[in-house]
Amino acid sequence: MSKQENATKLIKFNIFGDEIANLEMIRGAFQATKLMIIGFFLLLAFVFIVVWRKLEPRRLPQIVFAVVFSPFLAALVSFGIISWLRFPLYSIMCVTPFLILGIGMHEITSSISFLLAIV
Repeated sequence: MSKQENATKLIKFNIFGDEIANLEMIRGAFQATKLMIIGFFLLLAFVFIVVWRKLEPRRLPQIVFAVVFSPFLAALVSFGIISWLRFPLYSIMCVTPFLILGIGMHEITSSISFLLAIV
């Protein structure tokens, strides 16, 4: 077999590199980003409602800002360090900040609920 022609007409070989898979993963990540943004705003509304029912209304904006800003800051800092160290950016990294945000939001709401139950 050679790269120019097949050994037989019955079998056709197509050899692809990892570039095609990487491009498909990036395309899928961009499509999923729309849904993740919608999910983030629903999560933001959920955090706002939960905190609204548990805390004083005058402290609400600061608490919600801190809850939302801390995972964003973590994602921003991690991408900043990766870029600063000149590591290559892979397609799975497009999804990672949303995972950080989702896990961080869940942990913060759980922590706030736990602390309010103790107090």
